[in-house]
Amino acid sequence: MARVLCAGLFVAAAALPLLTGNTYYLYVASSVGLLTIVTAGLNVLVGFTGQISLGHAGFYAIGAYAAGVTSVRLGLSPWLGVPLAILVAAAVGAVVAGAALRVTGPYLAMVTIAFGIIVEGILVEWVAVTGGPGGIFNIPKPPLGQAYWIILAVAALSLILVANLRRSAWGRALLAVKGSDVAAESLGLSAYYVRIVAFTVSAGFAGAAGGLFAHLNGYISPDSFGLQASILFLLALLFGGEGRVAGPLLGSVVLTVLPEFLTALTDYRLILYGSLLMVSSTGCHRDLSGRWRRGAMRNRGAGGQGRGRAEAKRRRGARARRGRSSRSEIPPGGGRRRGAGAKRRRGEAAWGRREAGRCCSRSKARAWPSVASPPWQMSRWRFR
Repeated sequence: MARVLCAGLFVAAAALPLLTGNTYYLYVASSVGLLTIVTAGLNVLVGFTGQISLGHAGFYAIGAYAAGVTSVRLGLSPWLGVPLAILVAAAVGAVVAGAALRVTGPYLAMVTIAFGIIVEGILVEWVAVTGGPGGIFNIPKPPLGQAYWIILAVAALSLILVANLRRSAWGRALLAVKGSDVAAESLGLSAYYVRIVAFTVSAGFAGAAGGLFAHLNGYISPDSFGLQASILFLLALLFGGEGRVAGPLLGSVVLTVLPEFLTALTDYRLILYGSLLMVSSTGCHRDLSGRWRRGAMRNRGAGGQGRGRAEAKRRRGARARRGRSSRSEIPPGGGRRRGAGAKRRRGEAAWGRREAGRCCSRSKARAWPSVASPPWQMSRWRFR
């Protein structure tokens, strides 16, 4: 069902440029695609290994600035700038993961928050390369229609890669590490290095989205890569459903389109994001893809139960008809059959006596617990 939903959303996205030429709608849809790319990579880290990161805006910024610097300062083609952004972000992610993944849980979240703050400070202070608070201008910008198709293709490829990764041996290793470090290491897996790989892959996805973002806007500045962006990435994943392939797409659609309808509450957007993150992380909200999947399974189960009830009713009717026909038969002696019910009851009573005898013999062979037995053993015998 998740595949059908993803296919339907991508068909609608592919039909959007054919239905309207409004650049606003195309830009919003492109933003959905960029958020899908980032959250698909974040799903590898959070959904498959269970590690929380609130610093992916730093990798997003590294990818954007790598693409912008190579295009503006070095004059390279965007077709080379985006792959280079992926490599740079993945390399930085591997280095950060080697130090950060010594800790887990909330400590890892604090380390990644610190990493995002450090990246933002470097972008502001390293004026010679990043342009300082003013950012980088005049980044090569393709037509919006062409950029939209590229982002849509990369988003679809990201979801396909994550789905294939989950079914592969590496995906099973990631899920094993999420389930239990000890059990995974007993199978020969190093939980530390498996998490480094997941962190590196996740950073590469964020770098790809950052490079596409730089060429979509034509201008980047440090204001676009703050803590609020990291919260948005994690919230989109949790809202859509971590560990599920369709989760990043659903969460990205909702959390990109919803603020456009709430433009009057722009000043309270961070409060809204924080509230949704708290509700999603505490389990008070069922994620969208899980709700969709459970609803589909419930519908299939209801249909199966309906067919089962009809089949049971048909069988009861057949048994009743057979019973009526057997009672109406005339035996060879010329009279009606008598005593069948009494014979059956006598057989059932004999069977019950035999079973009771067996139970008594087994209970006699078993030693009754003494008074000094522990309470759990006494309760076990008492309610046997």
